Amino acid sequence: MMASPGATGAPSPTGGPGSRGSRVVLQRHRWLVLAVLVFINVLAYADRSMLTAFAPQITAELALTNTQYGILTGPVWVFAFGGMAMLFGSLADRHSRPLIIACGMVIWSACTVASGWAHGFGQMVAARFLVASGEAALV
Repeated sequence: MMASPGATGAPSPTGGPGSRGSRVVLQRHRWLVLAVLVFINVLAYADRSMLTAFAPQITAELALTNTQYGILTGPVWVFAFGGMAMLFGSLADRHSRPLIIACGMVIWSACTVASGWAHGFGQMVAARFLVASGEAALV
């Protein structure tokens, strides 16, 4: 009995799914996906750092007390990120992971812009809560 060309481990002469060329493309695709995910996470980390890096300007612009600033950088982010990471993780187990990541990036991006437009503590809390929620989809 004769085995099919791809069944023996040898490259398929037709360039089908078992061919060496398709494995190289798949390998490149994996590295590209990894690079994009690393880049997104570096941006998310930088976004998280901005609130601390520009603390004097933000607190002055929004007239925040130290307590309000502490709430903004601590509990708001932790509770949003922690809660939403569990929700998005559960959704990612049942639905398309790329779609979950894309939705999270849209939420994160839009709310990062909204946090730049915030005019008070309440608006900033809402925006940063949603920023953290969007970032939670990336983990």
